[in-house]
Amino acid sequence: MSMNIAICKYNNIVIIGDINIDSDSELTSDFEKHSSFCDIFSFKNLIKDKTCSTHNHQSSIDIILTNKPPKF
Repeated sequence: MSMNIAICKYNNIVIIGDINIDSDSELTSDFEKHSSFCDIFSFKNLIKDKTCSTHNHQSSIDIILTNKPPKF
């Protein structure tokens, strides 16, 4: 189902997943696409902490997106 159809059909939308895009790294084109997607559909990420750790780097690659954050 496309997101446009889902937005029209349902009031509350939740997208959960491991997107492998560091949602804190504004330097990548993948981040730009993710950010644009969230802006277009008014999604907010409920995950605020880092979700992935390597030896010297922490990142936020897991998401819980919703268009109704106060409900969660």
